Amino acid sequence: MVRAGETGGILADVLKRLADFLEYKSKLNQKVRAAMVYPTVVLVIAVAVFWGMLTFILPIFEGLFKNIGGELPAYTQFLILLSQYMRSIWMMLFIAASAVGVYMLKRYYKTPVGRFQIDFFFLNLPFFGDLIGRVSIARFARTFGTLLQAGVPMLTALDVVKDTAGNAVVADSVQQIYNDVRQGGNISKPMGKSKIFPPMVTQMVAVGEETGRLDDMLSKVADFYDMEVENAVEALTSLLEPLMVVGIGGIVGSVVVGMYLPIFTVINQLR
Repeated sequence: MVRAGETGGILADVLKRLADFLEYKSKLNQKVRAAMVYPTVVLVIAVAVFWGMLTFILPIFEGLFKNIGGELPAYTQFLILLSQYMRSIWMMLFIAASAVGVYMLKRYYKTPVGRFQIDFFFLNLPFFGDLIGRVSIARFARTFGTLLQAGVPMLTALDVVKDTAGNAVVADSVQQIYNDVRQGGNISKPMGKSKIFPPMVTQMVAVGEETGRLDDMLSKVADFYDMEVENAVEALTSLLEPLMVVGIGGIVGSVVVGMYLPIFTVINQLR
């Protein structure tokens, strides 16, 4: 964009649009990350509480259960076995294997095939896939519209957008659009063949091409999907909060029930 601004003598205008674009992109990224802070912290606390109860509290009850005698309930026996497993060398091996698996997955994601397959998987997730798709479309429309407004040629703009889409599946669709446009076609027709872009986006792009205001239409598409992302993030946050509370209650309650079941068994034996 800076190179295009220097060539066309509009560097000041290009820098202003670029600053606005980067600022808006930063706000969007911060909004998505902020929405994931609460569920991530709650999930970590829930796992830590579950691990602490199985590692430190349940072993105390295990000795008490052995002194009481009698047969322990099957659920309590399962929790004791799980506690013993978490305090054994097998737990360390599991953590090490998980760390190696995450490392290998990251290495695989850096390959073209791996990145395409993993991005395709995330795009097809329930609810989250739709949110990821909206973010990608908003980024595509915002970047493409900004480049066109700055006077960057269409083919060059498409080539730049392909590398900044943030998703390999979207980048592949943009590459197909680039190939068709390079052969003399328009943007809306190959865009309509892609499963990534909704019909509304394709229609607005077609209207922008016919009226010669493609950059304005792309900005409106970006504004619309940015609003959709904001609403989806708010809905996701409001949905995750009660689910996380119920999840923590279920984790703690499952261990507490497993510890109190033998007490009820002893009471029945005494009766």
